[in-house]
Amino acid sequence: MSLASGTYGSVFYALTLFHAAHVVAGIGGLVYVMIASELGRWSAAAHTPVRLWTMFWHFVTPFGS
Repeated sequence: MSLASGTYGSVFYALTLFHAAHVVAGIGGLVYVMIASELGRWSAAAHTPVRLWTMFWHFVTPFGS
């Protein structure tokens, strides 16, 4: 199966690439959250970015791993 093998192959590879891009963005966001956490940026009052990135990660991974 390749990109040139028809609609099925094209859609399969497009969806795989789309998912991979989201995984890379999610890992980047989680690394940012971890580094900011080590620097003491987050508190009980300022935690929205942490919550949003974890929600994004659970959306990207099929079982919330």
